[in-house]
Amino acid sequence: MKNKLSKEGWGLRIEVAGLAVVILAAGLQFVLLDWFAKNDRAAISMAQTSVNQAVLRSLQEMGDLLDTTDAEQKRHAHANIDQLATWALKDSAELDASRKRLANGQAGTTKNVYVALYVLGALLILLGKSLIAEHKIASSTPKDVGHDATPAEP
Repeated sequence: MKNKLSKEGWGLRIEVAGLAVVILAAGLQFVLLDWFAKNDRAAISMAQTSVNQAVLRSLQEMGDLLDTTDAEQKRHAHANIDQLATWALKDSAELDASRKRLANGQAGTTKNVYVALYVLGALLILLGKSLIAEHKIASSTPKDVGHDATPAEP
């Protein structure tokens, strides 16, 4: 004998599946948003560190210029300072562009995935609830509803 599930049984199973999908979406959102936030902070920190190091090396070069009177050494120090500043600007711009690409690319796609999971989970929960409600209404309503009706008064 085959055991058939009632609409209530199917509704409960679908509802549980919907809740599992919503929990999965919440977990993904928690983990991935945390990862993207940490990655963003790390990228900003790396850019700031490279600029700070370039500034400190440029200051060191300028300090060395104070002690020298040799024109060739001054030209060399000026070239080093210019190279350090250019490198710091380029490195900072590259890190910022990389951070923005990540935010616009993977982060946007990931957000769409967990929003879709939330919607799917919510729809499954609603479908499960409607099956349960339909079962309860069908099991509580008499089969011959039209025969018990009393005639309307004139």
